[in-house]
Amino acid sequence: RLEREGLLVHSLHRGLEVMRLSVEDVRDLYATRRTLELAGLEAMVRKRPADDVWLQAAVTSMTEAAKAGDGRAAVAADAAFHLAIVAATNSRRLRTAAEAALRELRIVLAVADRVSSDLDDLAADHAGLLDALINAPPPSARAALLDHLRRGEARAMAITA
Repeated sequence: RLEREGLLVHSLHRGLEVMRLSVEDVRDLYATRRTLELAGLEAMVRKRPADDVWLQAAVTSMTEAAKAGDGRAAVAADAAFHLAIVAATNSRRLRTAAEAALRELRIVLAVADRVSSDLDDLAADHAGLLDALINAPPPSARAALLDHLRRGEARAMAITA
C-alpha cells in the first residue's frame, strides 16, 4: 500500500526505500495545501459563528503531546487540525487529496527530531491559528492561515535542503 501511494520506492539492488522529497516536492505539497485549506476556510467562514470541535480537539491533543514530549502524537494532531479545515468543505475528494498531501509531508516531518520546546511552540501556534480561524474577520483569518502555511513550508524546506 505504501508503495502504491508513492511513499516507498523500489530501487534496483537496494529494495524498498522511503521516498525522499525534493525541494520542488515540498513546494508542490504546500501549494496543494494552500489551495485545499483556503477552500476549507471559505467553507468555515460561510458557516460562522459555529465553533469547530475538531479543530479544538486537535489543538488539545497537540498541547497534551507537547507536555508529554511525544513528537509523533504532535505531528498526528497537526495533521488532524489541517484535515479538519479541509473537511469543512464537505467534499470527500478534497479531503482525500489533503490526506495524501499530508501523508507525503509526514515523511519530511518524521526526519525532523522535534524537541519539547518546539512541540510547545507548535501547539501554541495552532491555538493562535484556531482563534484567528474562528474569531477573526475573514481577511485576517485568511492571512493567518497563509502565514502559518508559509512558516511550515520554510521549516519543511530547511529539513529537505
